[in-house]
Amino acid sequence: MQMQKNVHLTGRDLTEMVQLRPQDVGKYAIVPGPRDRLDVLMKKIENPVRNFSFMEYTMYTGTYEGIKVTGINGGRFSTDTSITTEVMCNAGIQNIIRVGTCGSLDENIKVGDLFVVDEVIRGDGVTPYYVDKDFKTESDKKLSDLLFSIAKDMGLSVHRGKAWTTDALLRETREIVEAKRKEGARAT
Repeated sequence: MQMQKNVHLTGRDLTEMVQLRPQDVGKYAIVPGPRDRLDVLMKKIENPVRNFSFMEYTMYTGTYEGIKVTGINGGRFSTDTSITTEVMCNAGIQNIIRVGTCGSLDENIKVGDLFVVDEVIRGDGVTPYYVDKDFKTESDKKLSDLLFSIAKDMGLSVHRGKAWTTDALLRETREIVEAKRKEGARAT
């Protein structure tokens, strides 16, 4: 069936709706999932200014060690993240650092360890609307190397590699998980 109308709301429309402009945001955005994690993050930011609060998303911009940074809660699943990513990209944010929790598919990664994602095996339902199935989803190497190096220098237990995304948390079977491990996923 063909769509009867054009897309009714775009990322640009949403960005304009919340009156967000490129000069209002930093070059870097740090994106935790739930709002309570954003509140903790904002305690580390100097002079945070609320850019907007719309639906369940809230965005602040301030500085960290003299660098203008933006923080926004990105939700827990890919549909939430796609909304906030559209807003960030349309506002001109150049580097998005997603922080949150994940599960380990590698017995060497322990609870409390950090994991820097270099590449993604996409298993969510949103990315097919953005990229072709053959598109290779990779992190910015320079930024990932920097994050990994900082964590190591701080004495933290940090790992890196390929992660598998999924929206069907309650449908992960041993067979599916093992197949993703064989594809190289170390975290999900």
